Amino acid sequence: MSYLGQIPQSNFVTKQSQTFTPDGSTTSFSLNFSVSSGVDIMLVINNVIQESGAGKAFTATGTTLTMSAAPASVDSMYCIFLGLALQTINPGANSVGVSQISDDAVTTGKIIDGAVTSAKINSSVVLGIAEADQWRLTTSFTGDANPIASNWERTDTSGWGNIGTGMTESSGIFTFPSTGVYLVSFNFYGSATVAQLYATASIEVTTNNSSYAPASYADTQFYGGTSYNSSMSQYFVDVTDVANVKVRFVIDAVGTSTTTIGSSTNTGTGVTFIRLGAT
Repeated sequence: MSYLGQIPQSNFVTKQSQTFTPDGSTTSFSLNFSVSSGVDIMLVINNVIQESGAGKAFTATGTTLTMSAAPASVDSMYCIFLGLALQTINPGANSVGVSQISDDAVTTGKIIDGAVTSAKINSSVVLGIAEADQWRLTTSFTGDANPIASNWERTDTSGWGNIGTGMTESSGIFTFPSTGVYLVSFNFYGSATVAQLYATASIEVTTNNSSYAPASYADTQFYGGTSYNSSMSQYFVDVTDVANVKVRFVIDAVGTSTTTIGSSTNTGTGVTFIRLGAT
């Protein structure tokens, strides 16, 4: 078909309706849209279509609907605007459902920056690190520690950074900020003045906030004279309950001259926690 001027676009067509609340005494009601006469609306009371015109059930002009008798408060009353069929290039507000959207139709360019917040992201299916934290021993000690119960601090040297809420520590017991599977790493740095067969640095885990069991350990040997050495142990901790699943760190030195080295300016003996994903 040929057209003069611009070719019309395809339109979505819908009719507007309005519901009224009768009170048993009111005969005049305000319409949401202006009409020229009663024939521009279909008025329905208790599922019965009413006739418009002088001496009939109602008249309407402009935005005023006038009833010949007041509808009862229990009556169901609504109208459809017959002369107000709206034609729009876009569908009406809240009229598009899931079934109207084609698969793969929503592209990145249609999502405004900042619209997708963390509350809309399922952490169990989205890859990425939500928690990463580091702590270190600030003061050196000699001999065993079961566990290392004091002188812990979160790393704070210039240039350091973490992700998320972070761990909490009390008397050497570390509590996780949220459930999930965490990679826990324990780096031991020590020295001895005489030969030492071993110094064991171990990660211990509890699942009931009471009894701890060794989960991972690493041994270090020292040779004659003053010598230094280090070791690292790691373990995947499945934190199913932050109130009960916790970790602590233990030093078992065969000789009394073994010193576990700590510092508040750099990390010698320290621990790292990284949440890898959901439990």
